[in-house]
Amino acid sequence: MMKPTLGYPSRTQAVRALIAQGFSEQEIADKIGISKNNVQCLQYDLQRVRHRRSGRKGHQQTVH
Repeated sequence: MMKPTLGYPSRTQAVRALIAQGFSEQEIADKIGISKNNVQCLQYDLQRVRHRRSGRKGHQQTVH
């Protein structure tokens, strides 16, 4: 379930925007009202989605 945050449709999108603006993890946590650990988890989710969309498959290696 998405929870609108700071004018963004979800916390994940708010974290993405605040990172782009140069805020630290702790500053983002304070602004949103969540723990720094939750900010880190949301960042991890963003990276996973980015890798999935770019066609990368995690840490799998091609065997020749």
